[in-house]
Amino acid sequence: MSGTCIGAAQAIEQIPGGATVFLEQGACEPTLLHHALLSGTCEAQLVAAPVNGLNRCEFGRPQFAPRLKPIVFVSAPELADAIHSGQVSYLPLHWSEVMGAIRARFRPDVALIQVSPPDESGFCSLGGNAAFELEVAELARVVIAEVNPHVPRVAGDTALHESRIAYYVESHEPLRAMPPAAWGPLESEIAGHVDSLIPADCTLQIGPGKVPDAVLDHLARSGKRVRFHSGILTDAMLRVAQSQAAHGDGVAVAGMLLGSAQLYRAVDRNPLVSLRSTAHTHSLAVMGAIDRFISVNSAIEVDLLGQVNAESVNGRQVSGVGGQVDFFRGARASSGGLAILAMPSSTSSRSRILPGFPAGTPVSTSRVDLDYIVTEYGVAAMRNRTEGERAQALIAIAAPRYRDELRSALARH
Repeated sequence: MSGTCIGAAQAIEQIPGGATVFLEQGACEPTLLHHALLSGTCEAQLVAAPVNGLNRCEFGRPQFAPRLKPIVFVSAPELADAIHSGQVSYLPLHWSEVMGAIRARFRPDVALIQVSPPDESGFCSLGGNAAFELEVAELARVVIAEVNPHVPRVAGDTALHESRIAYYVESHEPLRAMPPAAWGPLESEIAGHVDSLIPADCTLQIGPGKVPDAVLDHLARSGKRVRFHSGILTDAMLRVAQSQAAHGDGVAVAGMLLGSAQLYRAVDRNPLVSLRSTAHTHSLAVMGAIDRFISVNSAIEVDLLGQVNAESVNGRQVSGVGGQVDFFRGARASSGGLAILAMPSSTSSRSRILPGFPAGTPVSTSRVDLDYIVTEYGVAAMRNRTEGERAQALIAIAAPRYRDELRSALARH
C-alpha cells in the first residue's frame, strides 16, 4: 500500500475539525474506523446511508450526535427518535439522487471506507458497495480506508487505486452480515400471487426480506428464466443466478451486497456478479431499454388511492425513500415491464390497507407509479383504474376482518 499505515484512533485524529465526513455503511462499513470516530473527540458533519438491519447507528445517540451532526439519506428504526428530536437530520431523496446531493452540498473532506488489499496493479476493491462509494472516494480530499482481506473482489464500479488512499488501517474484522430470515406460509401465499404476474425470460429487481426470498423460491421452482438488475444482491438472488448460469444466463447486476458471510465469499471473483453505481442501476434510460423489467418492492402501508408509505411508522422515520420509485418508474418505462408492490395485508393489530393516511404521513410512492398491489389474499390492479376501482380492488385483498371497516370509510367519502 502506498498510503500511511496507522491505528484507527490515529486515523481519526487526521480529520480536521468541522470537516464533512462520509462514512461508508452497508456490508463494508469500516467498523474499526467507525468505533474510533465515536470514541474520539472529532467534531464533524457526518454523512451516512445506513442499511436497516445491517448497520448499527450509534452516531445518532445523544452522546455522539451533537458532536458529529449526522445527516442520513435513509433511516433505521434506531434512528427514528433522534430524527424526530432533530439530533439527526434526514434528507429524503430517491436513491438515484443521492450522489447528486453529495456533489452539490455534501462534498466530503474525508471518506471513511473499507477495501480489499491492492492487486498487482495497485487497485483495491470496494467489494460490497458500488452505489456511490467509488465516486465519493474520488471526490474526497482525504481517503482513510480499512484494508481487509475479507472484502471480495467484484467486477464493476469497484476499483479504487491505492494511490487515492492517504491513510489505512489493517483489519480482519468480518463484514457486516445479515443472514436470510426464515419465511413461512404467509410469505409463500404472497409470493405465489407475485409469481403469477412475472413473465418468463424477464429481468427482475427485488428487495430484501421474507416476501422477496419467497418470491425467488417460487421463481426457482417454476423454472422461469430470470436476470437481475437491482439495488442489492442477496443470498437468494445469487442462488437463482447460479441456477440459471447453466443455461448461459443468470448474470446479476446490483449496487451493493446484502446478505450472509457465505454470499460475500461466493461473489469473490464471480463472473456472474457485477456491482454498478446508481448512475447505471437506477437509470431510467437503462431500465427503460430492458424488455420485461419487473420491479417487486414492499411497503409499510397503502391507502385506498394506491398511495404508498414505505418509510414511516407512527410519525417516526424508520426507513427512507430509497430506490423504490426509481425502479417502479423504470419498470413502467420498459416494454412489458411491471411495477409490483407486495406485502402482508395486516400486522397483528391493524390493517396495512388504510382508508387514508394520517396527516403528516409521507407518500413514498405516488398512486400513479404502480401496476399491482399484492397481499396473501390476491392481486389488485392499479394501472388504468379509476379511484373507485382501485379502492374496491384493494378492499378485496385486505384482511377479511377489516373489509367492512374499509367499505364504511369509503362510503363516507
